[in-house]
Amino acid sequence: MIRRLEPPTEALTLFSETVTLASRRLPAQDADDFAQFAQLWLLERRYNVFDQFAGRSSLTTYLTLVVRRLLIDWQNAHYGRWRPSAAAKRLGDVAVMLERLVYRDSCPATEAFERVRHAHGLSWEESRTILERLPPRSRRMRLSDDVLANVAAPAAQDVLERAEQQREEHRRRCAVAASLRQLSFEDRWLLRARYQEGQTVRSIALTLNMDARQLYRRYGRIVERLRHSTGAPS
Repeated sequence: MIRRLEPPTEALTLFSETVTLASRRLPAQDADDFAQFAQLWLLERRYNVFDQFAGRSSLTTYLTLVVRRLLIDWQNAHYGRWRPSAAAKRLGDVAVMLERLVYRDSCPATEAFERVRHAHGLSWEESRTILERLPPRSRRMRLSDDVLANVAAPAAQDVLERAEQQREEHRRRCAVAASLRQLSFEDRWLLRARYQEGQTVRSIALTLNMDARQLYRRYGRIVERLRHSTGAPS
């Protein structure tokens, strides 16, 4: 059943801003991919993330936690689950944090030192000394399906599963993009007005001189079509 009442524009805008803030350290292409993933995730679940808000904190704090968990899931699917090195574990929490920031999240060293200073009270020089004691690790990078197809299959099962997850995510993005291209110009305009510009359905209906209830049903059909293109359950 399609959700009849969508969240207020302010709530949707706050979700989008939280996604942008959470992905600010990702490469530009990855940040765009995560933003699309997050918006599709919200649509597929018919905005139930807002229904689950119990009011025990501010909506901003709640959405920040939700989006952080969503980002971790997205990163694990795209990059593989991150594990600290044995050396970082031996050196303690600060070393694990530095290794994660520099090698997993691709933070500049100066930014990583500043975040450690706020979290643990260490000086930049102390953080630099710890980082220099860590073994170098390759920074994470995205591989296209063409590259993956030409790489000899590794023995580790988790690497194979990761490659399959990447292909599946690529398939979903391509399916959504193809489905969007098949929409009429007016349907694409409706999606842009609602989900990129943050207009309410009622304000769009007023602009188009349409009945708001009919427009709600039309949005439901568009979203259902996009959901079907990804193979998501209705």
